[in-house]
Amino acid sequence: MEQKDPKDMTASELLRWAAENDKLRMRCDMCMKLYMMDSCGGHDCNDWLNDLADKIEADLAKARRGGLERCAKSWAEANGCPGFREGEGFGEWVNRCWLPIPRYKDGEPVDESDFGEDACLTVYGDGDWLINCSDGDQIEGSRSQRVERPAPEVLGADGLPIVEGDVVYELGRDDALTVYEVNAQYIHAKKESGAAWNNLTAEYLTHTPPVLAADGLPLREGETVWLTDEGARHAGDSDTMAEAGPYALCGIGANDRLTVKALPSRFHPNRVDLVEEGAWCPASWLTHTPPDSQERINTDVVKTVADYWGCYGVCCEDCPAKIDGEKPYVRYSVNNCDCAKAIDLLRRQRELDKRMGGE
Repeated sequence: MEQKDPKDMTASELLRWAAENDKLRMRCDMCMKLYMMDSCGGHDCNDWLNDLADKIEADLAKARRGGLERCAKSWAEANGCPGFREGEGFGEWVNRCWLPIPRYKDGEPVDESDFGEDACLTVYGDGDWLINCSDGDQIEGSRSQRVERPAPEVLGADGLPIVEGDVVYELGRDDALTVYEVNAQYIHAKKESGAAWNNLTAEYLTHTPPVLAADGLPLREGETVWLTDEGARHAGDSDTMAEAGPYALCGIGANDRLTVKALPSRFHPNRVDLVEEGAWCPASWLTHTPPDSQERINTDVVKTVADYWGCYGVCCEDCPAKIDGEKPYVRYSVNNCDCAKAIDLLRRQRELDKRMGGE
């Protein structure tokens, strides 16, 4: 027996200690009394101590059970509830008189609020149950069935819950993703092409489609942009009734470096606000690519294909250099992006020459 301080030992533990250490030998009278025998029955002289300890513990357990039933009977009588039937135990009384609450697989009782703010749990007389969830779904089962605990609500960057079937977007990316599995740790989704896009983190997902600039890249508040050729033609002017969309670019130069202040909102669905001069214009008039220059073109000529298109280490499926939504070699109808690079350089040179007054 583990050594304990005597003051912390129960009576039965003290008796067992005495038996183990041969500390309490007594006359055969006590042994015969306990075993109800007229003479020694061949027991060891210390056996009666262990058996007496067992009897003490059994008596205490019985007393505890009896105390529970006495309290339950008193409570039932005081509250007008059905009493105990003859020979009926506490557990039998509970099963007979009280509707059992369905339980989760871990044994915890079901909390209807886990299924939504307006969810309702109904338990019938035979113990069958029905849960009406806030989303309109119903879950039902029998008395013996355990309930599947609902997955915790997972919120995206927009504060909205992400559930299976939702279409979401990664912050800073324009690919639409359809969610097919949600758990407490990760979101699993698929692209429109069917390619799996797994192990996503909810805080980097949103239900709001990205606002794309003319270069096909998402616009983000605080980043640097420039006017496209279309936007540059309206630089320094404003027109709230323009056919292409209202704009206000007073004080803005055609080649100015600009900063995104705010993206389109519900009240201004086609307006990107800029930090400079309180200006604003459609997203399609903005680009992440600075105005071309002869120096930039000369530098880009000697770049590798991957460096030119900015796709080093990126899978072709996620091409970051799409032109009008198409991969470079598709846009220019050539066999590869090396040829597309050459054609793109020629295009840029022609446009620069034209802008600079050449032919």
